[in-house]
Amino acid sequence: MPTYNKVKGSKYKSKKMELDGHMFDSKTEARYYSHLLVLQARGEVKSFEMQRTFELQPKFDHPTEKRKNGKPRVFSAIKYTPDFVVEYEDKSIRYVDVKGSKNSDMNRDFKLRAKLFMFKYNVTIHVAYFDSKTKSFIEEAL
Repeated sequence: MPTYNKVKGSKYKSKKMELDGHMFDSKTEARYYSHLLVLQARGEVKSFEMQRTFELQPKFDHPTEKRKNGKPRVFSAIKYTPDFVVEYEDKSIRYVDVKGSKNSDMNRDFKLRAKLFMFKYNVTIHVAYFDSKTKSFIEEAL
C-alpha cells in the first residue's frame, strides 16, 4: 500500500501529498494516481502522464498598451494543465482533472480554461472525484 506524506496545503484547503516520488496537489489526486496504477496492472490503461501543459494562447505584445519605459506591454501565455492524460488499451485518450468532490473546485478560472482547451484541441475533459459511499472514482465529462 502506498504511503502518503503530507505537505503544506493550498488555497483550496487541500493538502499536498507526496507518493512514489511525485508531488500531488491533494490526497484525492494521489489516490487517483494509485487507481490508475491498478488499472494499468489490470491491462486497462496503457499509459498515463501527469501534469502535461497545453498552450491555449501564446504570449503576446500588446500593440497599443505601453509600459513606463515605452516598450509594449507583454501578456503571458494562457495554459491549461490537466491532472492526468490517460491512454487506454483501446487507444482512446482521456484528459482528467481530479476534484475533491462532485462540485468542488469548479471555479471560474478552471471552467474558462477547460472550455478553451476543449475548443482548441477538440477533446473532452473528464472530472474525476472520489465517491466515499462506493469507495470508487466517478468520472464525468465536463
